[in-house]
Amino acid sequence: AITVDWAVANGDRLAAEWTMTGTQTGDLPSGVPASGRTFTVRGASMFEVRDGLLRRATDYWDRLTLLRQLGHAD
Repeated sequence: AITVDWAVANGDRLAAEWTMTGTQTGDLPSGVPASGRTFTVRGASMFEVRDGLLRRATDYWDRLTLLRQLGHAD
């Protein structure tokens, strides 16, 4: 699940901080096998809108934090 902790907009730019939680029940696309472990990762997303259309979206989050919680990194 992803919970938006806060969001702000200024003209055609938007930003949001979020928290993603869940349980890894399947393999990740990068080849990380399912662990059955739970995780909590915080991140942020930036958006650019033009003419009512989403033109750009960028997400920032710490993959190492996720891998550690899943037991795939020291």
